[in-house]
Amino acid sequence: MDIQPTKLRRKRERERNRSMEEELRNMLKIWVSALISISYCYYISSKISKGFLRLLSLLPTFIIFLLIPLFFSSVHFCVISAFFLTWLANFKLALFAFDQEPLSPLPSSLSRFFCFACFPIKTNQKPSSSQTYNKPMSKWVLASKIIIFSFLLHLYSNNYHNGLSQLPFLAIFTIHIYLESEFILFSTGTLLSTLLGCEIERVFNEPYLATSLQDFWSRRWNRMVPSVLRPTVHIPVQQFTTPLIGPNLAFYAGVLATFLSPTWEVTCFFVLHGVVTSLEIWVKQMRLCPPPHRAVSSLVVVVFVFVTAGWLFTPQVLRNNVHKRVINECLFVIDFVKSHLVNISLVLYILVTKLVCVAVEDKSDGFTIAHCSFTSGWLFFPPLLRSGMFVRLSNEALLFIDYVKDYVFYFPNYTHVIYRIVN
Repeated sequence: MDIQPTKLRRKRERERNRSMEEELRNMLKIWVSALISISYCYYISSKISKGFLRLLSLLPTFIIFLLIPLFFSSVHFCVISAFFLTWLANFKLALFAFDQEPLSPLPSSLSRFFCFACFPIKTNQKPSSSQTYNKPMSKWVLASKIIIFSFLLHLYSNNYHNGLSQLPFLAIFTIHIYLESEFILFSTGTLLSTLLGCEIERVFNEPYLATSLQDFWSRRWNRMVPSVLRPTVHIPVQQFTTPLIGPNLAFYAGVLATFLSPTWEVTCFFVLHGVVTSLEIWVKQMRLCPPPHRAVSSLVVVVFVFVTAGWLFTPQVLRNNVHKRVINECLFVIDFVKSHLVNISLVLYILVTKLVCVAVEDKSDGFTIAHCSFTSGWLFFPPLLRSGMFVRLSNEALLFIDYVKDYVFYFPNYTHVIYRIVN
């Protein structure tokens, strides 16, 4: 009776595996195309004098990066490529056309130019200043976020989220989007910082601790975005509107212009935040009221962002069923990792070992041996036994021994024949 559902399930798994393989092949092709396009910009466009001619030479790259997300059917791959290449890389190359940072002065190698053009990273050139915003993420904070994200995935895998009403689900999904975005950008920055050998600024800096909307958008939430929008949108709009409405109002016009979105569904969300941020800056400059306590202001900012996101931003995702695709893709990746690469208990084993070592900082050999023995017996070896890994290892070892007995032990006879032939 269970044969037919099992066949259907296996068929769906094969289809999902084929689609994943196709997406990975598309990703490989797209990043090769991106590397070729960036090489053209590095070796050819950089030789053209800055200004309109260099901007015109970069037009083919702009078009290629604009079309890249259309080659993906996965929401994650589409959004990541759209942010990295279509949005971020195009803005950076537009600044490069006029010899502005972060791609000017020209990096010393193509690899550095490619990384700084296509990824949301920025070197920490002034580590001594703004220490509050440049501190590395605490290990305990990272571990807490991993646990929260794992709990959300557990809710998804058991379909608990389907029984929730819209408001609690919007809150959970908003937290999911924030955590997943931070994990992707944090892992990207950490990897590239290691490869490039330089200190990279954090993209997210605990946005839930923001004391104002200005602090939230400019210093804590996706700090790469304001660093790119400031020279490309805010300053040009401010300079253009200064002769028309004066320098004071031109500043607020530049702030409001940075929040305009090309997508109509979410324009109201960003416009509302732009208006409230401009109003907040004006109140601070006029000193109309004393600043509130940090705890109060942080709570107000978090509540305002959650309410406006649940009211104007997230419902657009729900109406298009994007949230279902995001959840299904996350669960598929988890199942793929569990079945093909490593059991989740092994990841938990590494995490627990790291946290205990950080917490205790005990260098004694006795503690190390006892801890490794206990955690490996609790988390590491049981999944290997359940998956039959030891049986496979034993069979492979016996096969190797038979191979050595059949071929290597007869090696002296071969050497004797070769010795007779030579002599």
